[in-house]
Amino acid sequence: MSRPLRGPERMAFLVILSVALLASVCYGQPVITFSGPTQVAINEEPSNGTLVTTLLVDDQFGSAVTLSLDRVDDFALFTINDSGELRTAGRLDRETRVSYSCTVRGRNTLGNENTHSIQVNVRDINDNAPIFTQRSATAAVLEDAPVGTVAYVARATDADQVERIEVTRTNPLTGLQEPDGFRYTVSNGLVFYAIASGNLNNTFHIDRDSGNITVNGTLHVNTQYTLVLNASDPDGLHDTATLTIRVGDANDNSPVFYSPA
Repeated sequence: MSRPLRGPERMAFLVILSVALLASVCYGQPVITFSGPTQVAINEEPSNGTLVTTLLVDDQFGSAVTLSLDRVDDFALFTINDSGELRTAGRLDRETRVSYSCTVRGRNTLGNENTHSIQVNVRDINDNAPIFTQRSATAAVLEDAPVGTVAYVARATDADQVERIEVTRTNPLTGLQEPDGFRYTVSNGLVFYAIASGNLNNTFHIDRDSGNITVNGTLHVNTQYTLVLNASDPDGLHDTATLTIRVGDANDNSPVFYSPA
């Protein structure tokens, strides 16, 4: 049980408390101040305990300051200690959530408080492979289909991020800026298509970017092609699918009369 303050001790306590109240109320200056970012970024899938950022905390009277997380979008994912180190405590998956808002509260032994807000942005890493929307599919094309005819469109999705910006160039005749395509700033989620096997005599062609499979040679009726398709991302993570293309008969012959013998 603590004893009541007496004499000089009581006076000293009252002086400190009065100064704290003057600083925080009368002059509108917080006793506790934070120095540190309001927005930080960290790669997804960090190990537990990874340092996110460090806040510097100052108390005008040199009093010890206790830090706590006052508000977080998910309390299970972050921790903070009295040294101001904000660390991860759980799995950060960008495909689940791209950012988190944290409010750090500082409280000194005199009861003064202040808060500091931080937004934690989760950066994408290439941790997902493309996935075909159909792992097994069939298509049909007529024997007289000309080169360039679309026989099938392969589709695969990648959960990772893709970001691109428009690129411009200066027109040498007008001196004006003109669109000149795009440049990818984040390409983890790009998907590239290829025919891995089964494409006898290169009868079919697949567009690397769109997945369009077109006729690229002569077709023969009642022929069947079994193609193994590959969808990959820039780091080689990939998925495969099987496509069966059947060549059907075209009405390309006229009737012929036969004379009796």
